[in-house]
This record gives sequence, C-alpha cells and structure tokens, in this order.
Amino acid sequence: MGGLLSPEWSLLASCILVCLLLFGILDLFFHTEIGIAMGALGDNENAVIQAGIQPNRLRTWGIMLANALPGLSGAMAA
Repeated sequence: MGGLLSPEWSLLASCILVCLLLFGILDLFFHTEIGIAMGALGDNENAVIQAGIQPNRLRTWGIMLANALPGLSGAMAA
C-alpha cells in the first residue's frame, strides 16, 4: 500500500531535487545579460554606470529576487 519510498526518503529526495533545480536556474540566470550586470554591479558600480546600465534598477531586481527565494521556501515548507 505504500509508495516506492518511505515518507522520510521521499521528502529528502524532493528537497535534493528542488535544490538541484534551483542551482541550475541560478546558474542559467548568472549567464544572462541581467545576471552578468548584477555581478558587475557588485564588483564595480562605476563600470556598470559607464556601460549605460541603471544600477538602481538592478538593485531593485536583486532585492526582489532576494525576497522571492525565502518566500518560495516558506511556501514549500507550509
């Protein structure tokens, strides 16, 4: 009557799967134009300004992402 895995192993497997999926998404993100710009903003703000990118907009995106990830984990834990 049980599944393939016990509930404890099923939870562990799903947590590992979510972590791997999130790592892959973040890796892809940091190879996009906005991801590279965010990395550059952290390294040298003046270079980002000289490249014609608005640093305040990047900071806003960074704050939104930083708040969305804990919200997602809280939703998964509920």
